[in-house]
Amino acid sequence: MEEIRKQAPPPLPPKRKMVAKKELSIDNIVDFVNVNTDGLIHCSSMYINDFAFFKDNLDLIHYKLNKLGKDYVRFTSYDYDVLKYTHDNFPQENMKLSLSLIDDNELKDRTYIDVSEFDKAELLLPMSYVLWGNELTKDQKITYIRYLNDPAHSNQFDTLHVEELKKIKEIIGKLGEECKDLDDLEKLIVLSNYIQNRTQFVEENNRSHNGCVYITDSKGVEVTREKVGSAENVILNKFGLCCGIATAMEMLGNNKDVKLNIHTTRGNEHVWNYVKLGNKWYHSDTTWCIALNPNRYPESLKAREFSDEYLVFGDRRAKCIGYHDSTTITPDITDGLIYETYHNSIENRVKKLSKDFKFTDYEEPVFESRIER
Repeated sequence: MEEIRKQAPPPLPPKRKMVAKKELSIDNIVDFVNVNTDGLIHCSSMYINDFAFFKDNLDLIHYKLNKLGKDYVRFTSYDYDVLKYTHDNFPQENMKLSLSLIDDNELKDRTYIDVSEFDKAELLLPMSYVLWGNELTKDQKITYIRYLNDPAHSNQFDTLHVEELKKIKEIIGKLGEECKDLDDLEKLIVLSNYIQNRTQFVEENNRSHNGCVYITDSKGVEVTREKVGSAENVILNKFGLCCGIATAMEMLGNNKDVKLNIHTTRGNEHVWNYVKLGNKWYHSDTTWCIALNPNRYPESLKAREFSDEYLVFGDRRAKCIGYHDSTTITPDITDGLIYETYHNSIENRVKKLSKDFKFTDYEEPVFESRIER
């Protein structure tokens, strides 16, 4: 799977009563940023959890950053209004400004976000905020965070352009119609089936590792790290690796049409999803449903029929199978999940859904493939 450096982001600072303006200094500025004083010299990311305190001290914060010679700063918050205020009021004459929203793991309308309002700064959105009605004009784009819901510590971004957004929204609209009368587990089955049916697991440079090395012939199509890690590439071009597949699941599910509360997380060397079913959170890994599918096309990492083996599982099973120890900020994943119980439930749901959806006779791989001998 994709090689990702194992490094957990620092925890967000606890909410606390902030010091008064007259007491703020380079030493106690750490009361509202997520790095220590020495770290502030090397890191220009600030987490804001007290809007009033931040507004009262904005000029002093700017002065301190200027004194440290900063020409770039990123402010992060759960609160959209914080970032909008910062955009409108933070002096930017000598400093590039980046503004990041942190995913709150809620399933709700995000149409209050207007990317056109952020013309003087870079706005970074969680993946789960992107498909909630954000309309783009011809020259606009949305920059989203691939799989980390603490954007202060992520440099994994993708940019979605208006034409890509239009095509993906058309697909989501059709999926929304198909999922209209389904519960959340059935929605997850339909989305994973959609990706498993179409997607070939391909790593960068046409060399994919899964016990042995799979060599794909992309026939001149460029297979870069950026492309295989992109949700829109997985959805529109039907190939990619774990971070592309996981973020594609989130893009297809977390929107106003399908309304599935699904997000993306990462661990050592792997990216997958966590999803809310009922009132509990579970792991979900469509990549493994493809790459470890027992019924794959010969010498290809492409499923021939639906697999639910890694579709829903709890934290206890995640620790047993490995590669699913999350290093990003996630809600508490349920520990006790009896796999056989859910497996039987999924089998029954698949039988019910099979009247309207195809779970066998999948699409053939997009690229020819062979195992390196």
